[in-house]
Amino acid sequence: MEILQRLGIEYQNPRLWFDVLIIAISYYVSSWLVLKKMSVPPFGTPVCPGTGFTIGFLLLWGRSRWFGVFLGAMLANYTDIKFIILAIPILGGIGTTINSLITVIVIVRSSRTNYPFNQVRDVVIFSFCSLFTRTVFQSFLSVITVRLGGDEGWNKYLDIFSGWWVAYAIGILVFAPPILIFLQKIVKSEVESRPNKEILLAVITLCILSYFTFLQPQPLEYLLLPPLLWSAFQFGRTITTWLVAIISIIASVATSYRLGVFYDAALKDHSIILLQLFIGVISITVMVMLAIIAENHQYRLNLKIVNTELEQRVFECTRDLQESEAKAQELAAKAEAANQAKSAFIAKISHELRSPLSAVIGFSQLMLRANNLPFEQYENAGIIYRSGDCLLTLINHIINLSKIEAGKGFLNVNNFELYRLLDDLEDMLYLRASNEELKLMLRRTKNVTQYICIDGVKLRQILINLIINSIRFTHKGDSTVSTNKVNEESRNVFYCSFQSK
Repeated sequence: MEILQRLGIEYQNPRLWFDVLIIAISYYVSSWLVLKKMSVPPFGTPVCPGTGFTIGFLLLWGRSRWFGVFLGAMLANYTDIKFIILAIPILGGIGTTINSLITVIVIVRSSRTNYPFNQVRDVVIFSFCSLFTRTVFQSFLSVITVRLGGDEGWNKYLDIFSGWWVAYAIGILVFAPPILIFLQKIVKSEVESRPNKEILLAVITLCILSYFTFLQPQPLEYLLLPPLLWSAFQFGRTITTWLVAIISIIASVATSYRLGVFYDAALKDHSIILLQLFIGVISITVMVMLAIIAENHQYRLNLKIVNTELEQRVFECTRDLQESEAKAQELAAKAEAANQAKSAFIAKISHELRSPLSAVIGFSQLMLRANNLPFEQYENAGIIYRSGDCLLTLINHIINLSKIEAGKGFLNVNNFELYRLLDDLEDMLYLRASNEELKLMLRRTKNVTQYICIDGVKLRQILINLIINSIRFTHKGDSTVSTNKVNEESRNVFYCSFQSK
């Protein structure tokens, strides 16, 4: 029992023994049928299905089922060639088992999968391994076995070797794929099956072509490829691979009964190599086409997944953008409400300030109209009046600013006295400049018109802001405001310059 466990046989597993029995029976029965029904005297056997069955089952169920290969090969060798010494069939079974395991290991290690039919690269590896692994060694052992059985002499060694080599390779190429595809428990990646009428049409077409090719000596063998390729596109892997296997069996059986174009070619060339090449070509071509279809299907699935992920990302980005836009609109609405509240507050406060300021301006005007005031007090009353008037103007500016923010700003163009504005600005800001230890001077040339047509309120606001900034950013020297005309020909353009020394 320990020996069986070391050899990878789980003797307590009933499923293993069931699989072993299936492999042994399939190998033995297929080998018996080949020798009895598919042999082409005197050219040998065109195909060995048993090799394909063993490779397919070992790829499907694992290498631990190797004992079934050994039993089937030993029984086939013992039955087909009546050995007197039992050790020779045992050695043949051991050689067949080792060669099968080598082939499976090389296929799995090279393609990195137990199912080498999903990619063209895997199909090429599978075909190469079918030609140059087990088949070479198995052919050598088969020749030795046949010679020891006394059926043939050593003078036909090369002919027997080449015949068995091609037969083993064709057996793997033809019968391993349908076994593995039919029994493999994987998610199918093949085209949806068409209605039964199309399947029936394909079968009838293949039957007609097979009749004229394999029963009548008509060279139409390669016309079988188009229906098989059509089947690959329309019906998928399972049906197509079994159609290839059935056509291969029909071609071999017909040739063994001395019928068809391949038997005529065998009589002419003294070889069945054309039949074997035909079976190999259609098998490899169909497997490559099925792999291309599977790859395209997988690419479509990957593209669909990528498109789904992309659509999901676009949806998420759109949702985030909509949420950001909604938040922005909400913040904008809040800002607009706050701005309107600020404008309303400023307008209200400004109106409230105008009442006491009007009283100050009114009393200063009364003082200026009095005739018994000393000159100094008269000048002070004038400063109070002009400052109050300037403050009233600033309040009006604030009201205008609130109107501009509310979208109701406009220009109030009137006749305006420029000289008075410049004098008022000098009187109002002279003290501020003195506190900064600066000398403020407002100069105007004689060609400057005294009265101009302008929005006086906005002009006053602009000049006050500019002069205050000049005082603020001048640390030492003078701050001079000069006003002159651009040229004598123009009556409407004036030029103001600010200089700090």
